[in-house]
Amino acid sequence: MEKEQKDEIIEELWKIKDQFSSTCNKNIRQLVQLVNEMAKKQGFDKTVDNKISNIV
Repeated sequence: MEKEQKDEIIEELWKIKDQFSSTCNKNIRQLVQLVNEMAKKQGFDKTVDNKISNIV
């Protein structure tokens, strides 16, 4: 395989990785929001911190 082909494949893999990360972070934000809403309905003062998304 030529270097050019390898570089193209690597570039495509990075694009896929970035898309996955973006989707994953979006899903985590939605989960955090859902948990916070449920906590408020149950009368809890504190909510889950969005810093959880930094784990991913």
